[in-house]
Amino acid sequence: MKYLILLLCLLGNISLFAQSTNSGAVKDTTKKGLSDSQMVIAKGLYKKMKKTETYIEAAKCIKVLTDKNSDLKDLPPAEMKKLFNNPDSLKKWLADNIKRTNYKSVDEAFDLYMKSIELSKKQFKENPELYSLIGQATPAQMTEIIFPEDVYNWN
Repeated sequence: MKYLILLLCLLGNISLFAQSTNSGAVKDTTKKGLSDSQMVIAKGLYKKMKKTETYIEAAKCIKVLTDKNSDLKDLPPAEMKKLFNNPDSLKKWLADNIKRTNYKSVDEAFDLYMKSIELSKKQFKENPELYSLIGQATPAQMTEIIFPEDVYNWN
């Protein structure tokens, strides 16, 4: 497998330098984002991750969270980050909004949120190469990695 990845990296770099612009100059390869070979690797790693027990458990947990929070409007990303980085703030927010959810109690909601956070951390630890590549990807590339065309066929 490592030889296949090495071959893909080499072929990707060769094709990047072989392409030229209209003026005949070598194409600029310092553009932000992943190369074609890195995209192949990232897509493969994501597909592999989707088969893991951690991913499957995290997906189930997120589905329950989404279903039980269906009446709540999405929080701005900055607010969400603040809540998830501070368990006390998260618990207070849940207590203030529990009637707008389908949870039986604040503790049920809090435990599920904490489980999702722990599963996300575990997933990140188990897949450092994938998340490193995702961190270097452009937003369009992230979408392509996470939502491959063969699954959603958006064309």
